[in-house]
Amino acid sequence: MEKLKYFVNNEFRDSKAETWYELHNPSTGEVTGQAPCCTNDEVLEAIEAAKAAYPAWKNTPARKRAAILYNVRNLLNEHLDELTMLVCEENGKTWAEAAGDVG
Repeated sequence: MEKLKYFVNNEFRDSKAETWYELHNPSTGEVTGQAPCCTNDEVLEAIEAAKAAYPAWKNTPARKRAAILYNVRNLLNEHLDELTMLVCEENGKTWAEAAGDVG
């Protein structure tokens, strides 16, 4: 069974968590993986990384921030089917409902 990593400072990392949440496909009840209940240190690390990144984002010109967000939109559109399938599996939604959530 896959144990997911947590994401901080632009990288996925293995967690030292002692507690893991089971992830279920709500359509089948199948356990599809485990997500960490991150340690206090891991949570604080994520908070500090976000605080450290904020000044650079705040000082990024509006046009550049807009370009970044448009790029995110383009990536969402490129991966629409894959993301829709993930929403279906994670939430037990129909394709139409999930597609509405994604795009």
